[in-house]
Amino acid sequence: MQTTTIKDKVYQQYVAVFDNANKVRSRARYKKDGTGKSATFYFWFKAVEKLPQAIKDYAKTNYPSHRLSGAEKVMLLPNKPINTYRVKMRKSSTLVTVYLDEQGKEVDKKELHKELVAENKTKEK
Repeated sequence: MQTTTIKDKVYQQYVAVFDNANKVRSRARYKKDGTGKSATFYFWFKAVEKLPQAIKDYAKTNYPSHRLSGAEKVMLLPNKPINTYRVKMRKSSTLVTVYLDEQGKEVDKKELHKELVAENKTKEK
């Protein structure tokens, strides 16, 4: 059970983390009643090779001087799953984060669910 307090309101959820043989770590989050909230798959280091070709092609075409350093596939549940990739590319000390659909098309950050928007200090497109 994971408990988070935001503005004096307490949120509780269950989190399960899985490591599998193909080097892609995954995490599933559930509401207290067991209803699925989201599933996240982490493509770190050598696991970026396992990303869909459309994602890799986007990075190579649009950021040819950057290295594809990692990505996360986020599926929001319980309704029809929405798959969005949060893709990170690095060039020296510069980190660029973009959001793509499964076909490698950019998703406008304004259209993303609030849980998908990374709250970090990286440059996001």
